[in-house]
Amino acid sequence: MKKMLIALTLMMVAAVSYAQETTMNAVYYKVKLGHRNMLNKAMLEHNAKFRPAGSNYAVVAFNLVGGEHNNEVLMLSNLGKSFKERDLMAPASKDAQDDLYANIHPHLEDITGGDVLVYKKEYSNSAFNDRAEKALTTQYFLKYTVDDEFWNVVKKLPAAWTKAGMKVAVYTPTTGSSRVFFTRRMPNGWSELDENKNLAKAYDEVYGAGTFDKDVKIFRSYVEKKDAIMMTLNKDMSSK
Repeated sequence: MKKMLIALTLMMVAAVSYAQETTMNAVYYKVKLGHRNMLNKAMLEHNAKFRPAGSNYAVVAFNLVGGEHNNEVLMLSNLGKSFKERDLMAPASKDAQDDLYANIHPHLEDITGGDVLVYKKEYSNSAFNDRAEKALTTQYFLKYTVDDEFWNVVKKLPAAWTKAGMKVAVYTPTTGSSRVFFTRRMPNGWSELDENKNLAKAYDEVYGAGTFDKDVKIFRSYVEKKDAIMMTLNKDMSSK
């Protein structure tokens, strides 16, 4: 009996551990005209002092082209943190906050949006920690009520992406409106967009002829609009 109780306890602990989410913050910076190089330099110095790579406060930055945040900078932080880890993290130091306000914010025209994103392993074929300097993110804005049939289609996509030679990470927001993000990582650069990666053909090869057309109708029936954006790593503004 004692052994059974110990086994059940271990199973419960494992279940709690497994259930922890993998999250990150996403914030959009609109940079003042003519301030891009100054912002890069200021962020480079700020990160060296307060946000080194591997620390709890490390950041990754991307320059954006296209979509609703064209010509902005996407700042990602709290990389890979569970919500429990967020509870335990100490806030940034006063010196770090003062430096941010004194040396970073003067180069910003606005902060145009932000989210707390959750990585969805079950819908992805690219791991959270996979990295690429270039990526294409498509944000789908969903209707208020999304039935299981939508997510059942999304769950089928990883096998088709793998068949088509695509690497995609999927995120859902904890904040804001109902959306889902598909981030196609391109380790070989934008040249991957020149290649004929036929997702519909790959999908039908995996699930049977005509399945893509049927499932894409289900997917689209829950989508109100979409917004796509090209992302290029900003090395100066990312932690080192």
